[in-house]
Amino acid sequence: MVLGCTHYELTESPIRAALAARTGGAALVYYGSAEPVATQALRRIGAVAEPGLPRTGGLTVLHSGREAALPAAAFAYVEGRLLAGQGAPVG
Repeated sequence: MVLGCTHYELTESPIRAALAARTGGAALVYYGSAEPVATQALRRIGAVAEPGLPRTGGLTVLHSGREAALPAAAFAYVEGRLLAGQGAPVG
């Protein structure tokens, strides 16, 4: 399966579960697009992806142009918890 939007990576597990139920558990290969899109964006501004560098950025959430808190729904995803500094669940 090839998914064309960068946010599909956030819902990979439910997508896999739904497809597994419909295909009788057939082996699936998941191709996301977030990394290639980010790499292309960096290339277009003349930068190179350097994933080994320390993470020094921050997070600002905007809702209609106003600063806001990360929506509660984001915490349903590992990525949302990582953004909020809560890490991934253990176990």
